[in-house]
Amino acid sequence: MASRRWNVSTRFFIKDFKTTDNNVFRFLGDRNFVAPFVCSFSHVACNGKLLAAADEEGMVGFIDARYDNTIELERVRNEFRAHDNAVFDVVWSHDDCSMVTASGDQTAKLWDVELQQCKSTFGGHTCSVKSVNFNPLNPNLWVTSSRDGNIFIWDTRLIGMCSEAFKPIISIRNAHSHGISKKRSKKSSQLPPVRSKPTSSVTGVQFLLNQDLLLASSGASDSIIKYWDLRNQDASSNPTPVQTSVNGSLAKRPHGISDLILDKSGTRLYANSTDNYVYMYDAANLGAPIGYFTSQTYRCSTFYIRLACSPDGRYIASGSSDKSIYIWEVDFPGAEPVVLKAHESEVTSLSWSKDIETIASCSDDTTLRIWRIGGSS
Repeated sequence: MASRRWNVSTRFFIKDFKTTDNNVFRFLGDRNFVAPFVCSFSHVACNGKLLAAADEEGMVGFIDARYDNTIELERVRNEFRAHDNAVFDVVWSHDDCSMVTASGDQTAKLWDVELQQCKSTFGGHTCSVKSVNFNPLNPNLWVTSSRDGNIFIWDTRLIGMCSEAFKPIISIRNAHSHGISKKRSKKSSQLPPVRSKPTSSVTGVQFLLNQDLLLASSGASDSIIKYWDLRNQDASSNPTPVQTSVNGSLAKRPHGISDLILDKSGTRLYANSTDNYVYMYDAANLGAPIGYFTSQTYRCSTFYIRLACSPDGRYIASGSSDKSIYIWEVDFPGAEPVVLKAHESEVTSLSWSKDIETIASCSDDTTLRIWRIGGSS
């Protein structure tokens, strides 16, 4: 499907995003509030406004973002313990009946959302699982990537008890194994950290929308994106990508990619780099970037900064180490972004509701904020 492009700026629309104290939500730990690490809006539940959020202690909770915290209590509700370590990613299934969580405990888990029960545990990674995604064309397939440098493909039809750790059906090992990455020791966890080789971490994975057996990945070692044909992968073979992007970094030294996302049309890939640029690629012809976005104050200083694309494909948003949210119009890459300010520390994960009128943001200030057009619920 071709992605529609616009010639008229709609900057006025995104400038109207507002948040108030009534739009603040928190995870409460044993003694203090804890930082939310990731958030994700549902596809259809609560009109696409049911927000799943997870924190650094392994808890997952839900917020009905149709309401502010005078109705939907400030403390995140319906919490359950998903893992005994930080949850780095959470994704909904196509029908919102299930979700997958990825954790620092080196596992991913498949959950029944309504019952809040684990349906299966998926093991095999030897370091933190950083990214997870469902296949948009085959709801039974999903993918994980890890600091151990490996990419695993899973099939939900091959599941069983949560107490058993199931193995992947396809493994791509050492997918991004060259270069030098930034080390990061800021985030705490309950379990002793397990360090991977600093050059190998796979930070993002995406199934391509128009080719269900083609997978995109990004790494912490450089600004390279790779495409993998899953029909050609074998756990015992040396991984060979079918396409590799041209290093798009405008910096003189190598920088890693913090997050990798695909727009809803499947035509554009976005990668935010620790050189403080967001790069845009043609998903059909991976090569050099076709555009980039930045600002003098935008900072992607850690591998916890995430991206969110608006459902209509007009806008790309990023968290930032300078406590702000940056939103660019994708058809005006040279223009200054709209900057949303309210958080008091680094903004990490973002999620954009399907009606475009609500954004959720996670921050190291231990808050999760809901941003609405006009600020009202």
